[in-house]
Amino acid sequence: MTTDNLKNFLWIQYLRVALALMIVLAMMLAGFMGRSPWLVLVVTLLFTALYALGKWAVWTNAWHAGGGRKIVVGVLVTLPIQAIVAGVFYLIGLGVGRLLPDAAPIVALSLQDMAVALIAFLVCVAACVMIIRGEAALRRLASTTAAATAAADNLLSDTNAANATNATNATNATNTLVPIVDVRKNNEMKTKADQTTLDSSVDGRIYFPGNPWPLGHRVVSCTFNASVCPAVGEYTEGYPNPGPGLMLELELMTADYDEEDATDRDAEGDSDWTSKIVWNNYHSCTLGPSHSSQVQGIRVSDGTTPFVFDLPEYRFKVDPLPVDWTTFSQTSAFRTYLLGHDTVADHDIALHSRQPDGSYTLDWTGKIALTYFGDDEFKYDFHARGTGVKFNEITLFYFDAERAKEYYDIDLDPKLSARDYLAPFVADPDNFNFETRVDGIKRAVVYAKRNAITDPI
Repeated sequence: MTTDNLKNFLWIQYLRVALALMIVLAMMLAGFMGRSPWLVLVVTLLFTALYALGKWAVWTNAWHAGGGRKIVVGVLVTLPIQAIVAGVFYLIGLGVGRLLPDAAPIVALSLQDMAVALIAFLVCVAACVMIIRGEAALRRLASTTAAATAAADNLLSDTNAANATNATNATNATNTLVPIVDVRKNNEMKTKADQTTLDSSVDGRIYFPGNPWPLGHRVVSCTFNASVCPAVGEYTEGYPNPGPGLMLELELMTADYDEEDATDRDAEGDSDWTSKIVWNNYHSCTLGPSHSSQVQGIRVSDGTTPFVFDLPEYRFKVDPLPVDWTTFSQTSAFRTYLLGHDTVADHDIALHSRQPDGSYTLDWTGKIALTYFGDDEFKYDFHARGTGVKFNEITLFYFDAERAKEYYDIDLDPKLSARDYLAPFVADPDNFNFETRVDGIKRAVVYAKRNAITDPI
């Protein structure tokens, strides 16, 4: 923590202590001066409001977890606790005051008492707002530092892992091979490590209306893949029709936010969304399948109706609003790294204007909630558009019978061919060829490319 960050942290803690002492002393003074006991009831309501402000992050998380019901339950629990606290300090002040020979008599609740309580409440609210804003600024600084540290750690880990893998491959050529099937439609054979550049030829941009770059940002990669999972949503409560599924997966990545306009890199706006310094802290955007979810991508077949490739156009509407925050992390089709790990929903995805080479124009719109900063409202929009988007591959991760049993407790026929496993999910399984090779971490991977077909265009 830098010196400036430490100073900011300390003044927030000092302000918290001063605020707590002021509230305690105010109730003791009210009792000492013989003010009305009914003041305890008034102050209980004020205490509860101040407590909620002081625990802003906690109450925000409660709203995420259970909406209004969680908030109501929290208030009902907090009210009696605050009443006890206010009453105890009032009685302490009252008891001390009664020890004096000329103790003031207890008086009725007056408008003057109400006015003083309201003024004190407003002062405390102002202090709480300063605390909330100060803590939010510290979280942003901390997340920036953490992101930089994580990037360095990941780079070091990747380097160490690569070195360890190379050493293992050179000294232990008898490692067990785990079968994984990739079904590919294009003629190129590329490894998983190459996926970030599979579709770098896509000409595209993504726009975030209201951010500091109204002309948008260049899309450096847009991949269009699919996978077959034997148990989509199987372990997510309330997910409709859980079971096997063919999942379409779109993922795009942008250049650095300031690639085309690096002026005033540290400029601050009136919010995180409008501040260049905040956007530049997170460098670039990735939008793709949610790897924390059990439903990664768009489910287009459950094995009863096969999906048809190469149609002139497609339209998908995914994760409509409102979302259920209690399960959304497990059911969301896509996720984003934007200003940290944020949340996207209400997707409208169109693949259209198919070209003779099989590529499409992509139009993808949706809503964004800056959940990394604790905001669960989908206030912001995005619109991605690109040409030259071409389907790349289908991956059958759990085609191996032992792996399917271990991970999903599903019994697959070990004699089932890759073609037969794929057949229920695609309309033309015979138009895929399969071949097996070993990838960089000693897994047996079966790839398949699509046979040449007569283009309907």
